[in-house]
Amino acid sequence: MLNIIAICLLVSASICLVLVISITMYILHVIKHRSTNVGFAINIAQNILKRRLLVPLIILLRVHLPFPIMLIVTILRRKLTKKSSPQTKIEKEQEKEKKQNIENLN
Repeated sequence: MLNIIAICLLVSASICLVLVISITMYILHVIKHRSTNVGFAINIAQNILKRRLLVPLIILLRVHLPFPIMLIVTILRRKLTKKSSPQTKIEKEQEKEKKQNIENLN
C-alpha cells in the first residue's frame, strides 16, 4: 500500500517538475524568438505566466509537493530510528552490566 502511495506521489511531483521546466523553456523561447527587445519579451512572458499558468502551477505545487517531502521525511525518520535502536539497546545492556558490577562489588 505504501509503495502505491509513494509511486503516485512521485508521479505527481514529476508532473509539477515538468510543468516548471516547460514554463521556463517557453519563457526562454519567447525571449529568444519573439522580439529583439528583451524587456518587451520578458513583460509578455510575465503576463502569460500571471494570467494563465501561474495559478494552476501554484495550486499543483501546493497540493502535490508536500506529500513527497513528508514521505521522504517519514522514511528517513524510520531508517534513523531503526539504525539508532540497536545502539540504544547495546548502551542499555552496558549500563545494566555496570550496575550489576557495582552491586557485586558492594
